[in-house]
Amino acid sequence: MIHLTWAILALIFGALEAVHVHYNPNYWQTFKRNTGFDIHVLLVVIRVVPFAILEALMYFKGGIIDLVYFLLFCIFVFPFLHDGMYYQTRKLLSNGKVYPDGWIDQSTSTSAKFSFGFFWRLIFFLLSFFMM
Repeated sequence: MIHLTWAILALIFGALEAVHVHYNPNYWQTFKRNTGFDIHVLLVVIRVVPFAILEALMYFKGGIIDLVYFLLFCIFVFPFLHDGMYYQTRKLLSNGKVYPDGWIDQSTSTSAKFSFGFFWRLIFFLLSFFMM
């Protein structure tokens, strides 16, 4: 159940960020100009809160070993679900003009520190099943 919760959160984060970027296309650049921080720093902080709660639940449920496996699961599953949902949502909102390949597309202009193409997102996703 805890794994499913993180997977659903990854999908939600991807969709919400896509909607935000679609309707506020210059916000992320404005954020960096006004704060000096890349928006991805804020996004990581926002994601850490539910992640920390889920990690604590996993620790109390199963101990340190389960906590480590859950950490690896979260790391491996997140790019596939989050990025895939982001690209698919942007495609739907733009009627196929942005990220026309949808889920399997990839960004060429992101400021994220880690951005993977579909092949690596899929490999990480498949590896995540070994962490459950």
